[in-house]
Amino acid sequence: MEAEKLLAEPYLSKKPDGDQIKVVTAQENTIVAAGAGSGKTQTLATRFAYLVMSDEKNSVEKILTLTFTEKAAAEMYRRIYLTLKKFADELPECAEKNRAENAVKNFSKAHIQTLDSFSMEIVKQAANLYGIRPDFSVGAADTSSVISELAFSFIMKNREAKSIQWISEAGKFQDATKYFCEAAEKHTSLADSLLQKCAVFRESLKKQAEKISEFFSENDSKIAHVFSVVSDLKISLDETKSNSAEIKKLRNAIQNWENFGEALERIKSQKIPNIVLEKEKAIDWASSDDIRRFVDVLGELDAKPGKSKTVEQVAECHEKLFGENGIASDIFNAIDFIFNYENLRELYSLLDDFVEEVNSYKRRSGSLTFVDSTKLALRILYDQGQIRKELNKNFTKIMIDEFQDNNSSNRDLLLLISRENENGEQIFPDEKKNILELTGAIMQNRLFFVGDEKQSIYKFRGADVAVFNDLKKTIGGKILHMSNNYRSDEMLLDEFNKFFGAIGQPEKCKNYSVFSELNSAQKKFEATYSENAAAKFPVAKKEFLEKNPSEFADKSLHRIHVCMLNTSEKNKDEKKSCLSSKESRIYFIAKKILELNSGEQKIPFKDFAILSKSRTDYAEFARIFSLLNIPFSMDQEANIFAEAPVNDIYTALRLCFYPSDRKCYCAFLCSPFCGIDLPAAQTILAITKNYDLEESSAEMKKAFDENLEKEIAENISEKDFEKYLRAKNFFNEIQDEILREPIAQSITKLWYECGYRYAPLWTKTNEYKNDASSRTWKQTENFMEGQYDLLFELARTADAQNKDVAWFIDQLNVLQENFRGENSELDAKEVNYQTEKKDAVKIMTIHKSKGLEFPYVFICGCANEKEGFRNFEGKIYAVENCAPVVIYNSIKENYFAKKVQSLEKEKDGAEFKRLVYVATTRAINHAYIVGDWAKGEKGLSEAAKEKLLFRIFDFYERNQNDAPFEFIKIDFVEKSQFNSQTNSNPISIKTRNKILGAQNALYNSFDVTKVITTPNLPHFRTSPSALEEKNQYNTYTGYGYTEKSVAQKNAAQEKETPASFSYPQINSFVNSSALAKNEYGTLFHSFMEAWSKNPFEFLPEKIDLQNYFFDESLVQKISEANKKILLETFCKILKTFLELKEKNPALDALQNRREFFAEYKFKTKIHSYIFTGTIDAVFENADGSYTVLDYKTDSVPDEKIYYNQIGCYQKVAADLFTAGDVTKISCILFFAETGEFVEITKNARIAFEKLTDEKIATLIKS
Repeated sequence: MEAEKLLAEPYLSKKPDGDQIKVVTAQENTIVAAGAGSGKTQTLATRFAYLVMSDEKNSVEKILTLTFTEKAAAEMYRRIYLTLKKFADELPECAEKNRAENAVKNFSKAHIQTLDSFSMEIVKQAANLYGIRPDFSVGAADTSSVISELAFSFIMKNREAKSIQWISEAGKFQDATKYFCEAAEKHTSLADSLLQKCAVFRESLKKQAEKISEFFSENDSKIAHVFSVVSDLKISLDETKSNSAEIKKLRNAIQNWENFGEALERIKSQKIPNIVLEKEKAIDWASSDDIRRFVDVLGELDAKPGKSKTVEQVAECHEKLFGENGIASDIFNAIDFIFNYENLRELYSLLDDFVEEVNSYKRRSGSLTFVDSTKLALRILYDQGQIRKELNKNFTKIMIDEFQDNNSSNRDLLLLISRENENGEQIFPDEKKNILELTGAIMQNRLFFVGDEKQSIYKFRGADVAVFNDLKKTIGGKILHMSNNYRSDEMLLDEFNKFFGAIGQPEKCKNYSVFSELNSAQKKFEATYSENAAAKFPVAKKEFLEKNPSEFADKSLHRIHVCMLNTSEKNKDEKKSCLSSKESRIYFIAKKILELNSGEQKIPFKDFAILSKSRTDYAEFARIFSLLNIPFSMDQEANIFAEAPVNDIYTALRLCFYPSDRKCYCAFLCSPFCGIDLPAAQTILAITKNYDLEESSAEMKKAFDENLEKEIAENISEKDFEKYLRAKNFFNEIQDEILREPIAQSITKLWYECGYRYAPLWTKTNEYKNDASSRTWKQTENFMEGQYDLLFELARTADAQNKDVAWFIDQLNVLQENFRGENSELDAKEVNYQTEKKDAVKIMTIHKSKGLEFPYVFICGCANEKEGFRNFEGKIYAVENCAPVVIYNSIKENYFAKKVQSLEKEKDGAEFKRLVYVATTRAINHAYIVGDWAKGEKGLSEAAKEKLLFRIFDFYERNQNDAPFEFIKIDFVEKSQFNSQTNSNPISIKTRNKILGAQNALYNSFDVTKVITTPNLPHFRTSPSALEEKNQYNTYTGYGYTEKSVAQKNAAQEKETPASFSYPQINSFVNSSALAKNEYGTLFHSFMEAWSKNPFEFLPEKIDLQNYFFDESLVQKISEANKKILLETFCKILKTFLELKEKNPALDALQNRREFFAEYKFKTKIHSYIFTGTIDAVFENADGSYTVLDYKTDSVPDEKIYYNQIGCYQKVAADLFTAGDVTKISCILFFAETGEFVEITKNARIAFEKLTDEKIATLIKS
């Protein structure tokens, strides 16, 4: 059957247009540029079906179809199947119908998958040949955290290395950690050390050294000119009468250089040594006094170029050296490279060693990254000719979608399995050759690439749009365009073409479009918006709309709306009564949505999407939309524990695994699973708080103690006790199942089978109405269901990674304690799940919107005054021909980093254009670009004009007749106006009555006949330090001594502890300064707190004595000399503390990363007193017990006076960490001035047990 008949409308839901037919029927290698809304997915599905039906060689298993994401692969799979099924059902009897039927029958054999999964399949075939576990996994969430831990351990082992100290600030080894993590995660892979030890960085350094040597040899004349200009500089400085600070610095730099002229002549006459051939000589040259002073002069000259221009001669010199054609900066930085070469050599060697250590871990654990998988697959195809040959034979056609989001490794992998004459021999990679030189001829009717250079927005994942742009040169074949846009309306498409490509605009507007070519040399990473690729409105769609006009005609003059708030409109005082710029912009969006929702067309909320460049404004959107009763859903939950469902289900899971967790036990009793009211739960907890849970397998199953049931029954109501018994039976039923079943199955059981889903759904009877109160009512119901969906998807992902319930519970605990989830291996931020909100505004990032469409789109974060490109915070960058390059100091002072910065900024700018394109082209009817700028009477600042969208908006504001969009002015919103608006929708009487009725039903279900009263407590408040006993030298409790006992104390020191008392200067220091002894103690405690926060970095030999920060309120009383004495003394004490390893369990806890809390604040009740205090340190021991550590600054150690105080700490720690078991809490004192550890565990417990109200009162009075 001919293609035209085969692709006719009877067999397809819509006949393909001319461009689509060319794409479907293409035979040779083809590159398709498919614009936004061009029907790409269905066209690819139709092409798959056409290939199968038109040639029996193209059976369903012979066509390899690759996509970028799993979601896209699933959609492609569905579309292809349905298209084949339609052909199989609709075609008359013919060969094509038979082939379609066979394809449907064998569709399970189809290879429709992501490129990542295809790479994994290749790696699995050869994993054992490279020492990789055959059961390896790819993309585990914990890989980054493991690499980070390995990096820290590696750095600590090598902390004495000069290069490690060189890249780290004093004591801050986390600085070095960043280098090593980036090296292993971003710039190397397991493929780099398959057959030999990794040498990626060592090889890179050789290339860098070659580049530096080439620079000096190729710029001989220019360098000589620089020396001459610097020689003339002294004459200029002598002649000028200026005494500005910059000129003085320059004069001093030259005057301090003896024999200035002679030295310059020596430098000029010297041949600069080649760092590659004459390493030692080159380093000596760069380190010589002449060169270092020369560098100093260049540095001073470049330090303040703006102010230096006040002196004509110096300004001229600066322009010659550092202007557009000057190379002084490059000379400066190249010399610096040679000067630091030895440090770099050692660092690069360490980086290779660490990468090898990480790769060894990956091989052992089988935990690979996606980069590992891709690079390994490529390496295997080079090495293993038989695998390559088999794959070449297996497929007749290869189609890959969204190729603009891939890179050269992905391209090379496909070319390697598409060789014309595959002989199965090993291919040896050679970076000096291009891929075609390595592979030889490529089959000319096999490859089919689809993409859109204007939609490449995944640079941060390694995507390289230049690879897509170069495909024509790489594979030959033809280029086809799909430019008909079936998504957006005709008027919007016309404005797209004008806004993005100035198509149809007057000549004066040509340089004021998003993709305008301001420079003639088009970069490979730049996208273009040419006439032949411009968006077109399909003829068929136009004819259809003419026959079927819409009921509501959109009378808007524009479809793109630029909505800007001028931050210069109000002064600082006027802004105080207004919402912030951000809040005003979000309020504008909210009011516009409400206006369109309640207007003539009544646009539903689901038709609106807010696409943001980042998620930084999500919290403000949530707050303002909630206040205005606008239903919304976000692509990421800000805090998964913000509402009840996740908390309650987590509590049930945790109690099953940690039945001794009393806090969790109480929360479980109060949850909808049990329904016990809070007073009853508190009573139960009080009865069971001293329950000693044995750590045996039998006892671990019991969270409910049957021996205590009689006492519980006597103290709570009969109805609550019935609930308690039901809770016990329920828990016993589910515990074994939850510990045994997959996590997702357990969560499903708790939600559905155990009935939790009915707790948040009691509003089901409320009928939906289009008013604010009803929306809020329904929104709550759907939100609760969405919380379950989110938790279920997290659990499903954990099951897929073979994680157990214990891991899942622990990671949820990390998320709960730190809602940002920065230390959790559960990726709650990026989880994708279907929500049940049927009518809600969608809030998502631009990246998440890829492939979606919405009638109304609001674009945020692309046109903001404070919005800019990312900071260059990375430590290692890829530099062409010598990557990777370590950025060992600031961007400006690194020869290679300077080139990186320039190129990366250009690439970021190019991707920003594509980001704007992707966001705007999601719109079907209208696109709103929302932002702010500072536009005063003189217009925009020069810096603002450099921003792409600001430059375009500014031009069209002055030429509005030609503008491809409408300008809308956003005003600052008065706070009073906002408050009145957000309170303008009170709950209706009908809704209020429903709520009250439900509340009454809820309260009537509880037995409130028995009231548990809380006794009135006397307002006695104190601190544990008030419980200190007197000793023979004390005349009051606390840290200090009174004047009349100083003589006694000093005599005791000399008589009793002359050998151990190591720091007599502290006593004289305290006595001679205005600093009290207790204030000295406060300073010491803060010093030890600083150590405990960074124990592996805050080391005595690393502390900066000059810049250490003390409490300013205290150090004002101390002279600078005494500050230094004090800090030196503290460092000595810390050194002693660290050396006493056998007596110091705190070090063991820190080194093994067990729980450790410093300056732990608490409040507790003991008898009639409320105690508020701070425990210096409390940490977990290897056996699960805990230790309280208290620092003492007494000159004469006397542990007896602290028994009461430490006994109080012991009780608090037991309540918090060991379910009230004080036998699991050890107590240690560290006497700083004598360097002694004293254990007082038993005595502290005995002393505390003897405390009464009367004794506490006596101690306080004394």
